[in-house]
Amino acid sequence: MAAARPKSARGGNPPEHARFKKGQSGNPAGRPPKNRDIRKQVEAELDQMVMISEGGKRVRLTKREIIAKKLVNDAAMGDPKSLANLLKLIAGPSQPEYPVVAVDPADLARFAKRYLSQEQLLGNDKSDAEVPAARHGTK
Repeated sequence: MAAARPKSARGGNPPEHARFKKGQSGNPAGRPPKNRDIRKQVEAELDQMVMISEGGKRVRLTKREIIAKKLVNDAAMGDPKSLANLLKLIAGPSQPEYPVVAVDPADLARFAKRYLSQEQLLGNDKSDAEVPAARHGTK
């Protein structure tokens, strides 16, 4: 019979001193999560460079630049949808992102009376004053 080889010399297994200890993971942080944000994926795709033929020359442009060129060229050729989209892009948003609302002074006074203490209304509130350093454990 052939002599038994030591455990560390067996094929396919690492030596015992290099093996993970019992209860220890080889990847404690785990697999990093895959980026699922569609906006980031679209931005990355739009920023990729590609080679195109423009005027008989090979030019490197981003996909974003190619889309802009196509939109402008189609609008210049008289495509009404492309022209409308281009004008919307140039004009920018028609409404502010957050609507501007006028506040009635009477409503503001009722809110202040309901939610602020008398000291805060008069400006005598000491709650915002500096706390002595001794209370924080510093000297």
